Amino acid sequence: MSLCALVSPSEQLAHDLAKWFPQLKPVVVNHVYCNFGELLPRRFLGEVLWYTLATHDTRDPSEARQLVQPILDFIERRFQSGDDEVRELIVASFVQPLAHQGEAGHRLRLMLGPALQAAAEGTDSRG
Repeated sequence: MSLCALVSPSEQLAHDLAKWFPQLKPVVVNHVYCNFGELLPRRFLGEVLWYTLATHDTRDPSEARQLVQPILDFIERRFQSGDDEVRELIVASFVQPLAHQGEAGHRLRLMLGPALQAAAEGTDSRG
């Protein structure tokens, strides 16, 4: 039996973010510590959102883009290729909260790919 059969698509998304983006290591370590050794997809993706917002707002713009854009592109690809569970996770934990982050959220939203931009517009219309 493969490990992939033991985790949900949402859990796999969280594990892949943690694995492929070394800049998220402090986020992962803190998350796992605070959640009794578990990586919880909804909560973790929300923490990735906070990381991207903070990084985008506090770093030199070119450095911030270099750190944040690959994460946004990865989430975009997973949104496009993922099942309903993954798409719902990304919208609920990453896209929707951007609308409540003022100017920082707006600037980050401009960096989203076309599928996430469309999802964001869809959440705006549901208000």
